[in-house]
Amino acid sequence: MRIPQETEVIVIGGGAMGTSIAYHLAKEGVDTVLFEWRNLASGATGRCGGMVVQLYGRSLNIEKTRERLALTQENHRMLQEMQTELGDFEFRKRGLLDVAVDEEEWELFKKLVKIQRKLGDDEIELLDRKQTLEVMPTLPENIIGSRYRASDGNLNPFKLTHVLAQAAKRYGAAILPQTKVEQVIEDQGKIKGVKTSRGQTKAKWVINATNGWASLVTREIDIAPVREIAMITERVPGLRCCPFEIRCGEEFVFGTTQAATGGVLIGGPAPPHVNKRAYYYDERITLSEASKCANWFSTLLRPLKSIGVIRCWVGTMAFAPDGIPHIGFVPGKEGLIIAAGFAAGMSQAAVVGKIVADYVIRGETSFPMKIYDPARFLGKRIEWPPYPWDLGTLHSFFEQKESSISLQNSLE
Repeated sequence: MRIPQETEVIVIGGGAMGTSIAYHLAKEGVDTVLFEWRNLASGATGRCGGMVVQLYGRSLNIEKTRERLALTQENHRMLQEMQTELGDFEFRKRGLLDVAVDEEEWELFKKLVKIQRKLGDDEIELLDRKQTLEVMPTLPENIIGSRYRASDGNLNPFKLTHVLAQAAKRYGAAILPQTKVEQVIEDQGKIKGVKTSRGQTKAKWVINATNGWASLVTREIDIAPVREIAMITERVPGLRCCPFEIRCGEEFVFGTTQAATGGVLIGGPAPPHVNKRAYYYDERITLSEASKCANWFSTLLRPLKSIGVIRCWVGTMAFAPDGIPHIGFVPGKEGLIIAAGFAAGMSQAAVVGKIVADYVIRGETSFPMKIYDPARFLGKRIEWPPYPWDLGTLHSFFEQKESSISLQNSLE
């Protein structure tokens, strides 16, 4: 298929975020083309755990929590609706545990739950050690407790992406994999289209939905690529296991039971390497990294330490400087929108597609979006921690440095 010479909107990125944006735009009758440089779901989407969390992270900022909760709760509602309308992508409510391993975390959880309840989040529960182990008996005996939400769960990210892409095509969108966007074309700050590996396409709007690759496409926006490793086991029949997050040493580790296969997935940050951005796009997993995943299994899920492993892999995820994604208009670039920097993309993909469509069609959205505005760093200094490859590291660093952020990216 030849690439179109002209369209109204170009979406760059063929993961869950990009296909959701293309679907919502096409559904509204907007002429849309999506370019993906490899295959659909070949980046972060196809390498994540598929967790659907209605509140990701541990921020004590009540206003930020309010806006984040508004988006993730609407995303949760939309996923259920879309699965009924578009096709099964294995979204299942399995519950989710955010586990405390020491008293300091437990005290933090008490504060977090108090904030959430104040915002009307009545579903969130604070479970003690005994209650947590009743939900998931495979966890270590020495945990302290957890935050728990019964309606959280997981989905199949490959199926979600392909369901959205097929729906977008039914509404007239062109979905073009194996087409790399080499340059966003602009004239005096106004978007004119893109140059791809297969030619040029004119457009009024360009949407950058490339997550960890976003800064390579839009250099005005600072996003750190994050290299994470993961491993999945053979099917474990009858296992009482739900998606979870837990600290193992100084690292945050996540895990989930895949909805259909029944295998248990565990993952977390890859070991730090030289401070060069290029390394964090390397998708080759090493033996030592596979061993690290296996050690998480034996430490955190002891009953499964002898289970067979099907495969292990590496993926490039992403963080914005404050751990909160960029969603909105890029300052000084008329017609350029970014939706990237997602640490928990499945928890936001459905609703972000709707929000970006609102921006293109109406110039605004009804959702509270102040904390996601890419202009929030304009004129400020952005300073990264030495190795910002872990969510906990990033959040604690930026809570301390919120007033002094730098423009020089230490990853260059």
